[in-house]
Amino acid sequence: SKLLRTFHLSKIENKLYNFGLNAISKKPPVYDASIKVTRVPKMIENEKYLIPVQIENIGNCTWLNHKESVNAVNLSYIWKDKSGKSIKFEERTPLPGNEKPKKNLEMDINVTTPPVSGNYVLEVDLLKENEFWFSDIGSKPAKISVEIKKKREKQYEYPLVSVIVVTYN
Repeated sequence: SKLLRTFHLSKIENKLYNFGLNAISKKPPVYDASIKVTRVPKMIENEKYLIPVQIENIGNCTWLNHKESVNAVNLSYIWKDKSGKSIKFEERTPLPGNEKPKKNLEMDINVTTPPVSGNYVLEVDLLKENEFWFSDIGSKPAKISVEIKKKREKQYEYPLVSVIVVTYN
């Protein structure tokens, strides 16, 4: 500071001071979301479903989609049993575009049900590929209790009714 004043460079001192304040006060990137599952259909074991989800980017980062980044933000899920043990998580559902902070998004997530019927918890979460699940850094996933029903087996091997038309010439 004295050196800069000696050489009458106090304008540079002010610029350096402002630069330092901005560098110190910069907030680190925050990845945070509000996720709501709007409707869950009746589900059968080992089937695929599209489930509508509402997402709000409540952090200060823009989420890049798979076209923009290798570390894209995708929507995904985990099935858990009654004890809380993870059963399986499946395909990622890419975001349709980049999502800016404080914006809402409605989309469908692709979900495959567990192979065995029973009561499960479906946790829908966001994932920054190769880095972290949003729930691991403080965001809350949507948690829904779901009853997975057994597939109905065929009750009849042959049709119940047959129509035979007999004609002559």
